[in-house]
Order: sequence, then C-alpha cells, then structure tokens
Amino acid sequence: MSLATTADTTAITPAPLSKYEIQRNERHAASQAASNAKRRSKNAPRRDDMARAAYYALLMMVVDPKIPPAEKARLLGTISNLLEKAGFDRAVCREIFKGHAATVLDNLDGWLAQRWYAEGRRLADNRGRYVPLKRISFADMAREAVIDVSTAD
Repeated sequence: MSLATTADTTAITPAPLSKYEIQRNERHAASQAASNAKRRSKNAPRRDDMARAAYYALLMMVVDPKIPPAEKARLLGTISNLLEKAGFDRAVCREIFKGHAATVLDNLDGWLAQRWYAEGRRLADNRGRYVPLKRISFADMAREAVIDVSTAD
C-alpha cells in the first residue's frame, strides 16, 4: 500500500509528498508492522489495552461500596482535573465518568468477551463461549490479583 499522499480534509489541502517523505512513511509502516507482529506473537497488550484495563479498575473502585467516599471523590477529582487540563469541560467529564461507572461491569464483560473471541480467532482454537465475570467487588478482584502475582513463576 502506497503512502504517497496526505489525508484529504478541509483543513489540509492534499499535497503530494516528497520522495523522502514517501520512503520515510514506508519505513515507518514496515517498522510498525514488525513491531505489531512481535507484540501479537507474545500476546502482549497494546497501550490502549493497558489504559482500558486501568480505566475499568478505576471505575470499579468508584462503584465498590468498600472504598471510602472521600477516596472516591479524590479519584473523580483527579480524573476531572486531568481532563480539564486537556481542554475538556469539567462538568461533562464528571457526568460521563459517572455514567461509565454505572455500567462498568457490563462494559468490562463486553470488552473481555471481545478480547476472548479475538484471541480465539487468532490462535484458531476452540475455546468455547466466554464466561461472564462474577459480580464481585474491586477489593475481591484485587485480592485475586495479589494471589496471582504471588503464585507466578
């Protein structure tokens, strides 16, 4: 696939790229493809997978009744501050965050099921149906993670 021209948008007038830019883009594409293949062969998560898992963990902390309200408020404030510094409306961010928190377990199950089936297709195995998460608290999940880490090789 040739990477010879820029995207056609109203803000950017399409212009042909120089020979150097085309070669650079093609080298970058080849390097990125090799990097992606290496990551997939190790079944390593991408950065957005790590961010999504961290976001779900954060949302689970917010809905966990065992987490003190002051800690929940601090987490929500930190997220709102970061998003506001990034140029987003603080009130809108808080509403979206609360909406995500209300549906965190269903959304997490959806993402895990998607990953389960994608990995099954990649490996061409017959792994069967995805088993939804038990409705457990974040503290319970954290305890399981500690057990998993301590028993790891």
